[in-house]
Amino acid sequence: MSNVFNLKRFGNYFAYDCRRAWNLFGLTLILAALAPVIIFIIQQLFSLILDGHMSETNVGVHLGFLAVGAAVIVMIAPSTIYGSLTEKKSGSSWLMIPASSFEKWLSMSLVLTIVIIAAFCLVFFAGDGLMSLLFPGTYGSWTASEISSIYSKYLNALNTNEMPITINFPALLFTGMAEWVLVFAIGALYFKRAKIAKTILVLIGLSLILGIIISFIMVHGGADFIRNLVEKLEIELDPGKLITSFNVVLNIRTLIVLGGLLAWLFFRIKTLKH
Repeated sequence: MSNVFNLKRFGNYFAYDCRRAWNLFGLTLILAALAPVIIFIIQQLFSLILDGHMSETNVGVHLGFLAVGAAVIVMIAPSTIYGSLTEKKSGSSWLMIPASSFEKWLSMSLVLTIVIIAAFCLVFFAGDGLMSLLFPGTYGSWTASEISSIYSKYLNALNTNEMPITINFPALLFTGMAEWVLVFAIGALYFKRAKIAKTILVLIGLSLILGIIISFIMVHGGADFIRNLVEKLEIELDPGKLITSFNVVLNIRTLIVLGGLLAWLFFRIKTLKH
């Protein structure tokens, strides 16, 4: 049996990890995903009691719930599910589980970046879609339809035959949530107390430092360099190729960030001691 990875051993541990995640975070996930449904029901109850009729939901509210729910998931899930690993008793018991560091890292990565995100999106869009079918006049349209409407209204206005612009919203939602959930997972495995607050403070500090560095670079020739580069690209590249190049750069950036965060998470699990 391999000490690094064994499929049967990993399958057993992954199943245990998923059950543990559900027990610790399942209720929070469901509440965050069904927040628009719950708020709608409460709103209509008050409206029926006070006014005698149902009230309509403002356009765009569901998108706001999606953003807030996603933020709640990525910030709270890591510390809720794995935050106890920094404690001596829980962490020592976890280290004694018959699975390699690689298997524990792989399971944690899959639970946080795939299982949790997929479960949130599935519950959110299922509940949202059901309510839009049952109460189309008061609840409003399905969030997926609102996103499609935004595509039609804004992107079609920008698109031309020479320069088509598209946005892969599902990919943006997934990669954005995956990046941030890994950031908070790393914070949860480093800090013993106030994990979420301390992670946010570190992020604010890094943002301030990065902002100072970027400002210094821009003042000392960076702005002229970027301006000259843009002018050169406009001359040498047609708009279609320019957009393609921009998308390639974004994809490379996403792969580097996700790869770096996953590697950092593995290093932290590998060196976790009590």
